[in-house]
Amino acid sequence: MLLERQSLALLEKALRELEAGFELPALSHDYPYEEMEKVLLAVAQRMRDNYPYFHPLYAGQMLKPPHPWPAPPICWLCG
Repeated sequence: MLLERQSLALLEKALRELEAGFELPALSHDYPYEEMEKVLLAVAQRMRDNYPYFHPLYAGQMLKPPHPWPAPPICWLCG
């Protein structure tokens, strides 16, 4: 099973378009990419078999039914 990746290219294209609309000062890109990579890969590894996350078809799950709503205040007067 492969995750969808085509939207990442669209995001890159949209970011370039957004940047073209602003006159921003040059930024230094001294980000700790190696450390960011370690963290992101560790998270991805931990999420692989972490029930029920992260499965691409997971849309939410109720393990218990919701709590019943409390009676409206008018019912409290009825007794």
